[in-house]
Amino acid sequence: MKKGKTAVIVGAQWGDEGKGKIVDVLSESFTVVARYAGGHNAGHTVIINGKKFILQLVPCGVLRAGCRSVIGNGVVLDPLAFLKEVGALRAAGVQVDGNLFVSNRAQVILPYHRMIELASENAPGRVKIGTTSRGIGPAYEDKMGRRGLRVADLLDLKLLRTHIDNAVREKNMIAHALFNSEPLDADKMYTEYAGAAEKIAPFVDDTAVLLNQALAQGESILFEGAQGTMLDIDHGTYPFVTSSSATSARVREARSRGKTSSFSSTAGQSACCSARRFATTPGISRNSRQLSRCQSAPSSLTTSSRTQRCAVAVSDPA
Repeated sequence: MKKGKTAVIVGAQWGDEGKGKIVDVLSESFTVVARYAGGHNAGHTVIINGKKFILQLVPCGVLRAGCRSVIGNGVVLDPLAFLKEVGALRAAGVQVDGNLFVSNRAQVILPYHRMIELASENAPGRVKIGTTSRGIGPAYEDKMGRRGLRVADLLDLKLLRTHIDNAVREKNMIAHALFNSEPLDADKMYTEYAGAAEKIAPFVDDTAVLLNQALAQGESILFEGAQGTMLDIDHGTYPFVTSSSATSARVREARSRGKTSSFSSTAGQSACCSARRFATTPGISRNSRQLSRCQSAPSSLTTSSRTQRCAVAVSDPA
């Protein structure tokens, strides 16, 4: 039995390297594209026939007919953001039903995660990390603290009710004591997210089984990274990093290649990097089916800081 090939697309800097465009071009050679980490703090832009698609949770493979897209268990999922993105894709004529799958083990972002992150980021005396205040960091905290809510639990309304009641009580006390935040309404939250759960249910699957079966049947999988290597929680410019692994560390049986841009940017008050833009990376449209030729950064940069705009390759068959 022939085993399928895999590849990982990761950013080699602080994000904004153009990963979405690369994934879109390469997805022609893959039957599955999977997001494996991060949340809706990632923004991948793809232009098809002059129409711009900005994807934050949904993998870029959803834009290609015959390609299945997977949101894996390492992702933290905001149900409302997910449904909004799916609605926009449907309105644009993209076939998402039957082609998009969400892991039943992915963690769920709830309103108290956003409340905690926003209050913490703006607390007096705190050095701002530069978060998006979308609740992604606190959701990963709850995951590692074994008090999070998974997508499978979201679909169990009795469990969801219990979880929200207990979590809101705890988070309200913490937020009020530390930040004097206004309390959240557990009843309102339950009603909203119980409704969202019903709409998300058709997308939910055991994606670990799906991916392993695809490999066993000789299919190829492209793993779509989010952010960049220098934002990795372990290997990045800590503490000015994201809350998940932005490298290929979470993906098995794949050989990764980095994608760099001709400028480096990051958020927050990091002393080691700034948002100085050295050059503008030309957009890559699917119309041409070709990538721009790699070009070096301006000669005014030091040799050690020069990068190439395109640095991506597909792995050898496993």
